[in-house]
Amino acid sequence: MAAIEESNINMKKLIVIILFMTLFSACSNAPKQNSLTFVTFDEEMSLGKQMVIENARRFKLIRNMKINDFVNRLAKEIGHVSEWDGLTYTVYVINEPDVCHFSLPGGHVYLFRGILDQAENTAQVAGIIAHEIAHIAHRHGVDRLSQKYAYALAAQSVVGENPEIASHLIRNLYTEATILDYPKEYESLADKKAIQYCWKANYDPAEYGRFIRKCYLLEAEQPENFRLLLYTHPPTRERYQLIRKELKNVPEKQSLETGLNEFKEIKSLVYQIPY
Repeated sequence: MAAIEESNINMKKLIVIILFMTLFSACSNAPKQNSLTFVTFDEEMSLGKQMVIENARRFKLIRNMKINDFVNRLAKEIGHVSEWDGLTYTVYVINEPDVCHFSLPGGHVYLFRGILDQAENTAQVAGIIAHEIAHIAHRHGVDRLSQKYAYALAAQSVVGENPEIASHLIRNLYTEATILDYPKEYESLADKKAIQYCWKANYDPAEYGRFIRKCYLLEAEQPENFRLLLYTHPPTRERYQLIRKELKNVPEKQSLETGLNEFKEIKSLVYQIPY
C-alpha cells in the first residue's frame, strides 16, 4: 500500500512538472497586467537555491576569496539600507568579459568579470550591486515569473522543490523565455534605488553614473562585451540620462567614498586570473 501511495505522489509531481513545462511558452504571451505573485517567500528562497546550484554548473565562477569577500561585503552594506534589510545577499563573479549583471530570487547577485575590468573604484561596483539588490528587494524576478507563467504556477505549489524548474529558468536567461526582461519602469526604479542605496551606504552615487556613462561610450568599441547587458537592460544612454537627472536631487554628504585605493588591490587580483 505504501509503495502504491508513493507511486501516486510521484505521478502527481510528474504531471505537475509536465503541466508547468507545457504552459511555460503559452503563458509567456499572456497579458501581463493584473498578474498575481503565486510564489511565496519560502518558495522564492528555495527556488533561488536551486538556481544557484544550476548556475554553478553552467557558469565559470571566480573562487578568489579576497574578491568574493569584497563584493559580498558591498552587498551586505547595500542590502542593509535596502527595503529588504533582513535578507542575506550573496554575490558571485562570473569569469567572462561581458559587462553584464543580473540577480535571482532569494538574494543572489551575479556580476560578470567585465564589470570589475571596467570599473575604476569601489563605488562604481557598489552601484551595480545596488541596482540588482533593488530588483531583489522589490521582488522583480518573482513578479516576472508570475507574470509570464502565472497559470502554471497557480496549478501547483512546489515551485522551490522542483530542480527542473530552476534548470529551465537558467537555460533561458538569455532567450525570449527569460525572467530578466524587466519592463522599463522596473529598470528605472532599480537605477533610482541604486543611487539612494549608495548614498545611504556612504558610497558616492555619482560614480555609478560615471560607470554607466563609460559603458555607453564603450559599447561601439567593444560590442561583444555588452551583448548580454543590452539583452536584459535598457540602452545605457537612456540609463545614463535618467541617472544624471536623479543625481541632481542627491543631497550633499561629507562622508561619501569612492574606495579608489581599496579597489586597486582587487583589480590587481582580477588581472592575475586567466579567463
